[in-house]
Amino acid sequence: MPMNFPDMQSLQRYFNLPVKDGETEEQYRERCALDAEQRGDIVKAQGVRTKKGWNKWGDLEKLQLLKTQFDKTQK
Repeated sequence: MPMNFPDMQSLQRYFNLPVKDGETEEQYRERCALDAEQRGDIVKAQGVRTKKGWNKWGDLEKLQLLKTQFDKTQK
C-alpha cells in the first residue's frame, strides 16, 4: 500500500524518531529515509524523499530511485 509523507507530522507518526534541536524538515526527512533504507525498504525511503507514495511517482522519481541505488552499488 503506498504511503504519503507530505509533512513532519506524518513522518513523526510513522517513524517515531525524535526531532533533533535545530533540525530542519529536510534533514529529518533524510534521516527517516535512511532509517527506511536500513530496514531494506528503498521504496518507502524514496516516498519519504519525494513526499509522495510510489503510485504517484512520475518518471523523474523512478529514475532518481534507480540512480540512488546504482550509486550505492558503485561505492
